Amino acid sequence: MALESLKYDKRFTPKIGIYQLRQYLLDFLWTTYREFLPEVPKVLKQVQESNNLTLLKVESELNGLNHQKLRETANNCAMEWLQNVEKLMKGSLDGNPAQNGQTLAEEKEAKGVATWVDDNYEPIQFEPQEWHIPYWDTRLYGRQQFERVLAEFKAVADHRPIPEITLPEVATAAGSINLSKNVSEYVWVASDIAQQKIQTVFRPLIEQLYSRELYVLKRVAKIVDKMLKSKRKQESLKAQTNRPGNRLQNLAQPSPRHIHSASASSGHPSSTVSHSVKGTRDFTDFPFFVRCLKDLYFNFIENQALIAKEKCLEEFASTRLLYWEATNLAGKKGPLEGKGPLEIKRSVATLATELFHNTRKRMTKNILLKFYEFLLIPVQSNLAEIQQQVTYLSDPLLDELFQVQVLRDKYESEHRQLKEKKTKLQQEEQIFEQAVQKFKQKTSAIQAL
Repeated sequence: MALESLKYDKRFTPKIGIYQLRQYLLDFLWTTYREFLPEVPKVLKQVQESNNLTLLKVESELNGLNHQKLRETANNCAMEWLQNVEKLMKGSLDGNPAQNGQTLAEEKEAKGVATWVDDNYEPIQFEPQEWHIPYWDTRLYGRQQFERVLAEFKAVADHRPIPEITLPEVATAAGSINLSKNVSEYVWVASDIAQQKIQTVFRPLIEQLYSRELYVLKRVAKIVDKMLKSKRKQESLKAQTNRPGNRLQNLAQPSPRHIHSASASSGHPSSTVSHSVKGTRDFTDFPFFVRCLKDLYFNFIENQALIAKEKCLEEFASTRLLYWEATNLAGKKGPLEGKGPLEIKRSVATLATELFHNTRKRMTKNILLKFYEFLLIPVQSNLAEIQQQVTYLSDPLLDELFQVQVLRDKYESEHRQLKEKKTKLQQEEQIFEQAVQKFKQKTSAIQAL
């Protein structure tokens, strides 16, 4: 009567009651498990395949922890790293200049220098666009940045005047010599003063050029690290996309109707062991080896930069060499006889200035050539020396750089866990098959009632 008062549909009368509810639940559970059961063996098989694949990788890594394999890995990693350095020093967009390049102002800020300074540490102020510094506002790295520093050095050197020549300097250089009666001595004094002024102007500029170029070359190592890190990331994403296990994850994930997944039936999660076993070919996993490789590179460029600087310092001509050049110039000036000290000083200063300008032009050109020949070209073509050093690393040093003992302990631990998981998965498969058979028998008996 209560149901009739609610005006229910009498067509549903056969579905009301405890027995009907029990039958409905049995039908629902049977339908649910019938849909889920065919997928469980597939998931178990896929988990087993994934586990076995990881196990093979771990075993491969363990077998690779011998000196022959480590040496091969070291050589391959060094070759890849050095090839990227060479590529950037010859010219390449692979380093992403928009992200890793520097404008001239950014370079100076990062290096911690405001501008070039003279021998008194006074800043040499100038606007790069006025002195026609190429690409001063463009982000550069590698060879292009190296050459921009050389261009800036040339502009600074070309605009450096001869420091003021004072009467005491002329008198000190002449000593007790009567310059008005001895033309050759007058030429010698002018040559000596010009030689001193050239050193005063160029020595600090060479030191700054050495420091700036060394900074540019060291930056290349950071850019190569970023390039390789980006490459590894792309390879990892590509591998994950193509990995069969990824397509199976959705299948293994239980839906609301699937009460338990295959891995949950064992009582613990399926991710007890890391499956991201990385090969020894990815040298970013070995910071000690990377540090060693960088140290070899830094030692190489520091040695080459020092050679280039020493070659530049050899360009300072002796007073005698300048004297030979000045002799021809002095013949056009006429005798100094009858002239006073100020006039003699002015004549000496004029000849010294002319010698300074000629020597400045020659030195600027030769310094640029020295940095090309003894620094840029070796970095472009002689990095095989570093590769050779890597080849001859001792076995104990390889063990230390690749942290062999740490890796062996890690891989042996993972190997044990993976073997245990393999055994457990096999047991779960057997338990599931037995449970399926029992379930079929019980459902058949229930349906027969």
